[in-house]
Amino acid sequence: MTIVTGTVTFDQQPLEYGQISFIPNDPGDHHVPDGEFIAAIESGRFEIEVLPGTHRVEIVKNEDLDPDDPGNTRQVISERYNANSELTATVEMNSGTDLAFALVSANE
Repeated sequence: MTIVTGTVTFDQQPLEYGQISFIPNDPGDHHVPDGEFIAAIESGRFEIEVLPGTHRVEIVKNEDLDPDDPGNTRQVISERYNANSELTATVEMNSGTDLAFALVSANE
């Protein structure tokens, strides 16, 4: 396992909050819980421990539509960054990898 840090911007601003997932393309002989590694994004920054190798990366940010109904949310970020992610990252062992993901609105 190795530590990866990085930044996430959305329309050129730090992503206030969200979640980032690294899904190994080949988990090999290692057991990966739920098939992915997940970390919080806070003020545009994240830190996560992952297996070395190439990963598909998913980033999500849900917003509440109704404060009185916490389950009523919408995904703010385009599916091309999560459900149909185009993002990848290659992580080397003990490399101190620092990544930057610049996301744009679906209408851009």
